[in-house]
This record gives sequence, C-alpha cells and structure tokens, in this order.
Amino acid sequence: MADRLQVLLERFQPAARLTHAGLLVRPALPGHEPSGTPAGDAQARNARTAEGLLVLVRRGAVQVETARTDLPRRQITQPGLLWVPHSAGSVALQAMTVEGVQLLAARLQMGRPELNPLLRSLPASLQIHATDLGPLQGIWTALWEELLGQGCAHQAVLRRLMEVLVVQLLRGQVHRGDHETPPEGLIAGLADPRLARVLDAVHQRPQAPWTLETMADVAGMSRARFAARFKALLGQAPADYLTQWRLGVAQTLLREGRAIHDVASAVGYASPAAFARVFRQRLGTSPTAWLGRQLDPRRLRAP
Repeated sequence: MADRLQVLLERFQPAARLTHAGLLVRPALPGHEPSGTPAGDAQARNARTAEGLLVLVRRGAVQVETARTDLPRRQITQPGLLWVPHSAGSVALQAMTVEGVQLLAARLQMGRPELNPLLRSLPASLQIHATDLGPLQGIWTALWEELLGQGCAHQAVLRRLMEVLVVQLLRGQVHRGDHETPPEGLIAGLADPRLARVLDAVHQRPQAPWTLETMADVAGMSRARFAARFKALLGQAPADYLTQWRLGVAQTLLREGRAIHDVASAVGYASPAAFARVFRQRLGTSPTAWLGRQLDPRRLRAP
C-alpha cells in the first residue's frame, strides 16, 4: 500500500513552538506563554488560534484549560500526554500539586483545519497514559532525556522531537483506522483500500484532469458506487474534496511566491480566470487579495 501520510505531511508539515519545558509551579500561566515572554497584541494572539496543543507530564499533575467551548477542562494526573490537534486558542496550565509539575508543552501548527483534511478528521483531543504509549515510548524517553540533559541547542532538539511525536500520533490514528471504525473524515477514507488509492492519487497529482469517472476508475468501482462510498466515509462529494484539496495546495504555492498563472496550472485549472473564480466562490476573496492579507506584517504571528 502507498504511504498514505507522506504527501499530506509534505503539504502540512507539523511545526512546534515550545512554550514550557521544566517545572511548572503555582499559580497558573495565563495565556500559556513561557515565563518572561509577552503575550503579544490582539492580532498576534488571534493568528495563533488555529494552533494545536501538546502537553506531556512526567511528574505531578496539571489542569489544562483551552478557549474551546467544546473542550472541557482536562486534568493530567499521572505521566502521559494530552494532544489537541488544532484550534486550541488561548490556553492556561495550572499545577495541581504543591511540588509543581514537570512538563513539556508546545503549540502546534499544521495549517488551518479548513484547508487540512487530515486535521478535520482527527478527534478534538486525545489523552494517553505513559503506560499505553506503545511504539511512542522511545520518543517519550528521548524527550525527557533531552530536557534533563540540558545539552547545547536542547530547545531546538525538543521542538524537533515534539514534531516527530506529532507525526507518530498521526500515524497511530491512521493505523487505528485500519482496525477500528473511524469517524467520518479523511482517516476513514484512508482506511478503505479503494478510496485510499484515489486519495493518494489526488493528493499527489492535483493538476490532473480529475472527473468522477477517472476517480472511480482508480478505485475500481462504478461511478455511482464510488460516489456513494466516498460521501459515506468522507462526508463530502468527491468533487468537493478535490476542490478543497486543490485550493489548499494553491494557498501553499501562493505563499511560496508562485505566480497566479503557475498556481492555476499546478492545481488543475485551465486558466488563471477559472482558478480565481473558484477561489472567490469558496473563500470569498480573490487570490491576490488573500495573499496580500497573508503578507501583511500585522497579520503575521509574533515571534
């Protein structure tokens, strides 16, 4: 079977921003910012709302509160981790034990969930006890050894290890979908061998002249059966998924400085006008206007 995650991770690489490493003592750290670092202005904070959250606890207990109204306060009372894949908003961590809590915490960026189909298919949060980490045990041990060793560039190493941990968590979700019935979304589609072939082909070749018929041919199914199966597992029609993926790829290319006519061709549109029309229909603005907002320094994340 083709590597179902590789192209997705090339388009949406996890990026970790370490916010706490070491002992957290009472009181809470409002805004989940490391000691001595300003929270930044309102626009900078808003730009961070799409970030996810990863908290690892080695010793002690911590309460985690996010801005998400659909996520109740979570408590980590024994060694383990809490993962909120996206849109955690502002976060407060509060030590629950007098002696404090030894933890690692990072904010995570993998693109906005409306553009990353993998994020949309993940659970709102995932909590795992250290005793249940299984194949993640090696990276868990490496993280704490790096923290305690305090070697040169240890914060850079910790960030990279947190990113590796996220990739392993994603791999675990995809593998779990092979053995359990996953909820509606991309992971459910990747667990179906026939749909996985189509999804991998679309992800790798968004510029191809895809139609319902050509996608059904890749799946080895009739058009009607393919369309029904795709909608049942992913929750949207094949054409809608294709357009969403193409626009996500297009936004990445635009941010990289590619010209609009090159981007249009790279994601399967016959002309820049056709690309701009679909872009405006789906995102409510033109590619040029959208890119201008991305490049506005006032909208960039604070360092």
